[in-house]
Amino acid sequence: MQLAIKPLATRLLAASLLAASLFAHADPSDLERLPALTLKANAGGPPQLDAWATDQALVLNVWATWCAPCRKEMPALQRLSTQLAPHGIRVVALSVDEDINLMKEFLLKYDITLDTPVAASASDVYRELKAFALPFTLYVARGGRVLGQHTGVRTWDQPAVAAELVELLGKTAGD
Repeated sequence: MQLAIKPLATRLLAASLLAASLFAHADPSDLERLPALTLKANAGGPPQLDAWATDQALVLNVWATWCAPCRKEMPALQRLSTQLAPHGIRVVALSVDEDINLMKEFLLKYDITLDTPVAASASDVYRELKAFALPFTLYVARGGRVLGQHTGVRTWDQPAVAAELVELLGKTAGD
């Protein structure tokens, strides 16, 4: 007995296999330097992403208001920023939101004062940073060298996390 596969099922299977093959090669550890992605709104900072790390080490969190885990961890990132600032490490929240006003409303509602540049193209961010899920965070040395990454939610404001990031990035912060 021969199985009949419907055309839609065939297309879905092909799309799934293609996506899996693309993400199988999206290893963030291959990312050596922060790329020069264009930003459309930049909180008064540089117009390209790589310039944010010129003079300071970064914890770069990629997020969106439509991402529930991203929204959940944002207050902890705000507290982490306070813990890392004395060590010359800056927390930057790179938004991939299309609706900048919605993003600004969220930041105001939850009193988030982190630098929040907005990517000109979400797809460029995913491709260039090799991010396959949000939230996605890069640890970037002063000068733009990527030292590590974390995918998913993290309890950012725990003392052990701050100590780990100071150990990793503090030597590169350039106080």
